[in-house]
Amino acid sequence: MRKVDVSRFSCSELNEMDLQKSAKGGLMPAAERERGFTLIELLIVVAIIGILASVSVFGYFKYVDKARLTMSVSVLESVRTMLAGYQVDHGNFPVGLNFDNCTDLGGNVVFDVVTCDNMKKHISAFVSYDGSIAGEYVLKVKAKDSAQTIVTVTEQNISH
Repeated sequence: MRKVDVSRFSCSELNEMDLQKSAKGGLMPAAERERGFTLIELLIVVAIIGILASVSVFGYFKYVDKARLTMSVSVLESVRTMLAGYQVDHGNFPVGLNFDNCTDLGGNVVFDVVTCDNMKKHISAFVSYDGSIAGEYVLKVKAKDSAQTIVTVTEQNISH
């Protein structure tokens, strides 16, 4: 930083030079001043970055939650297919289901190993199953999303 000796200039000349006091007590031309960000400017930038990060993180978690619900519904499509196969083999839907080992109440296998494993991974809880209605069934489960969405499965559709 170059110091300027102001004793040799008149007042009007000093005003035209746009001088500023330096930290060491001398005067320096405006062009040679050190430039930087103020604390307020830095705080504003940090706040903006924080807001953008929070919005994107919220969007990400919403996307993950929707994917979990979609995966649960996908697994339940397989369950519907397996129950339709059971009806073809046995002439009716199972009256009751044992979801721990994927069998009916008589011990007959209802779901294959892959479907059984996927149910345990992607379904939070089995709420109810009613197969006592002739030719129909109603299965209600909780999906593994943050809202624990109740998904209802019938022979005709899956709804949530």
